[in-house]
Parts: sequence; structure tokens; C-alpha cells
Amino acid sequence: MKEFGEVKKLKSKIGELIDQSPYKRDFFRKRYNKTPNTISNWCTGKSQPSATELFDLADILGVKVDDLYNFAEESEPIKRDLSNEPIEVMDFEPRTFFALKKNNINTYSQLKSVDLKKLYRVGKGTIKDIEEKLEKWERENEYE
Repeated sequence: MKEFGEVKKLKSKIGELIDQSPYKRDFFRKRYNKTPNTISNWCTGKSQPSATELFDLADILGVKVDDLYNFAEESEPIKRDLSNEPIEVMDFEPRTFFALKKNNINTYSQLKSVDLKKLYRVGKGTIKDIEEKLEKWERENEYE
């Protein structure tokens, strides 16, 4: 009888495949009736689509289901490229989210590169909310 070691961890390639496709994450969010957070979690491997969604996703992306994941190496930390992550996944207070949208800040990299004090109609409470969320989000996503 064959012996088996520990169950290997999977590394999601969904985000990478979506980025290489003509589709946006919002397309999949609407198609599967999911939140932006859920789609982001699929892309990073924090959660997985159902079997039906996996097969549909693979079909749309023109790959096999097993192309959506790789086995993660034990020593390989799973890092996330946050540069193009939409700010929607960061769970801001509604007033903060709308203030960022009003200032045309749509992605994490735009948010990281802007001087928060120079944003239009953004008060101290909103800046504090942004700073706290950035700090928490970077910790959770092992961003360097």
C-alpha cells in the first residue's frame, strides 16, 4: 500500500490567469454573484470556488481546472501582489470608500502612493481609517 505524507498546500493561479485574460474580476463577481472580497480570496487562495464554479472559471479562462492551482513549496511563502488590488477589497467605511473614489483612487498602489493629507474633502478621521486599514491589510497579506 502506498504511503502518503501531509496534504500539500495549494497556491492559487486564478488571479494571475484572470489578469492575463480579457476579463476583469468584476465580470466574475457578477457572474457568480460574489463579493469583491470573495473573488480576491479565490485569487489569493484564502478560499476556493465551488467545483461547479471551478469548471466554469477554467472554461472561461481557456484552461483545465488543474491549471488554476499549483502545489506550494514548503519553503515558498505565498506572497500577494497588491499593486492592482481594487480598494473595494479593503473593507473601508462607506465615507472613506466614497472619498477615495471621488479622488480617483481605485487601486492599492494608487492609495499607497498618494499623500493622504492632500486628498480632496478627506478629514482626519478618514485618514486614520485609511492608515489603519492599510497597516492591517498589509499584515494580513504579507506585503513587503
